[in-house]
Order: sequence, then C-alpha cells, then structure tokens
Amino acid sequence: MPAMTGVSVDDACVELYNELKMKKSLRFVTFKIENKKNVVPDQQGAADKTWADFAAVLPESEPRYGLVDVDYQSADGRPQSKLTFVFWSPDDGASVQNKMLYS
Repeated sequence: MPAMTGVSVDDACVELYNELKMKKSLRFVTFKIENKKNVVPDQQGAADKTWADFAAVLPESEPRYGLVDVDYQSADGRPQSKLTFVFWSPDDGASVQNKMLYS
C-alpha cells in the first residue's frame, strides 16, 4: 500500500524485517528507494557482523534506511538486543531532492 508520498514498501522488506526480528539470522538490512516509487532491500549483513560492518555499507552519496539488531548489556548485566531503525542521510553527498524523498 503506498504512503501519502506515493512510495510503497516491497513485500521483501517485510519478510526481511520478520527474519531479522524472529529468526535473528541477520545483523542488519539496509533499504533504498528505487525509481522514486518503491522501498526495496539493498544490503544485508549476517548475524556475525557488527555495527562497524553496517556503517561500512552505507553509501557516501545516497540516503538509506537501515534496520540493525544492536546488542548491549542492561544495567544489571544481562545481555540484551534491540532492533534499531536508522535513517542515513549524508550531508555532503546526497542531493536535496534525494534527502526530501527519503524524509
């Protein structure tokens, strides 16, 4: 279903979200807008990848959406993880038009 902007989300995005959330088989997924119409998967990182690996796949000249499973320790020392949504919009490389499309 398209949003008010006319950009729709591909079913593969939902499938990857569920895989990351339920199966924990991926560390991250990045998404891009293709043809100014459709959000589609871009890059994926296996469960053994890190935040640095995620940051390394973000392009220097284009915005991206990202979903990352971030591991951390709670205040009482328990290992935890949270799904974190990331909006990447490089200041120097991305055009104003692309920044507005992703916003």
